[in-house]
Amino acid sequence: MYKRIAGANSRDEFEQLQVELIDRFGLLPEPAKNLFRIGELRVTANELGIHKIELGQAGGYIDFRHDTKVEPMTIIKLLQSDPQTFAMEGATRLKVKAQLDNTQDRIKLVQSLFNSLTQAS
Repeated sequence: MYKRIAGANSRDEFEQLQVELIDRFGLLPEPAKNLFRIGELRVTANELGIHKIELGQAGGYIDFRHDTKVEPMTIIKLLQSDPQTFAMEGATRLKVKAQLDNTQDRIKLVQSLFNSLTQAS
């Protein structure tokens, strides 16, 4: 089952696996839900051309691939709209400065960021 979760590469596959697990075992515990959320974020990150996301309690960074589908102007607007939270570190790394105490806060920030990046792309 873990290989199926790790190998899923679309939102539909994640949804089907989640339904199957709920059908077999009942409601999923929070860590299992987080696993699915993170998997779905990986799919979205790959679609956007994001290489790596590293976030901890004090923030972190997001590395874009050189062939990212995110328009540079979208990133510039993000930087201008919230310079206290976001800054560029080199040409492909977006630095995130935020207090993210738990996994839920990190997931919400990444989902919100992805929504911002995809709206204009």
